[in-house]
Amino acid sequence: MGKPKVGIAHHHHSASSFDLYSPQRSPLHQWEPRCKVIGLLGLIIAIALVNCWELTPVIFVVSMGLYWLSKLPWQQWRDRLKYPTGFVLVMVALLPLTAGKTITGWALGPWAIYWEGLELATVIFARFLCLFTVALILLGSTPLLRLVRSLRAMGLSSILVDLFLLTYRYLVDIQKTWQRMMTAAQLRGFQWQWHRRRHWLTMVQLLGSLLIRSDQQAQRVHQAMILRGYGQSSDRCQGMTKPTRGDYWKLALVWTLSLGLIALNFAVPFVNQ
Repeated sequence: MGKPKVGIAHHHHSASSFDLYSPQRSPLHQWEPRCKVIGLLGLIIAIALVNCWELTPVIFVVSMGLYWLSKLPWQQWRDRLKYPTGFVLVMVALLPLTAGKTITGWALGPWAIYWEGLELATVIFARFLCLFTVALILLGSTPLLRLVRSLRAMGLSSILVDLFLLTYRYLVDIQKTWQRMMTAAQLRGFQWQWHRRRHWLTMVQLLGSLLIRSDQQAQRVHQAMILRGYGQSSDRCQGMTKPTRGDYWKLALVWTLSLGLIALNFAVPFVNQ
């Protein structure tokens, strides 16, 4: 895809806080992005359809096995999982106490714990954990800009791609500009204290200056892109490598695994009857 190349691709290495990509030598990193998106999307659908608590160990082993195979750092997995996990735990914590009819032998003070609620909470939390892990594998093994170009090659609207890439580029630029402005202010003796009215006024002035600079830069970049032919190329597969036989084998393996999970999800209730 030739359209959004102007002034965007050069910012890839400076976008560490937005791009989760971690360069490694693994089968998932070497997997062609379009095949990877299709394969992992099928696995995400299969995990999302799981509603039997007996399958939670299976999807956990599958997702953790893929993460281990990707050779992504476990520290990144723990750091990214920290905040959403607490939110999900709060949401499912009440299910064992409120949902169900079969009372277990345990109790939490005056409240009884129900089997059905406990099973539902287990399934919801396991699905969240596994879906999060698979999504992190996709984002961690593929540079963000390459992933977006792959989606464009698969038929995603060019307008959506351009909006995403331009937004991505300016989030990075705004972040870098803000860091420079704060460093300059601190070198001049500014130390933020929330209870001081003068400091609030300084922060508002810095934010206003940042927004003005961003608007002016956006206008300059837009004019430069038009002068360089932006919007004239329609080849959405430009720069994309062709999938190899190995890429198709990986895709077939992951989809076979996904279909197996879906089949097990429908088979387990019949076995339990």
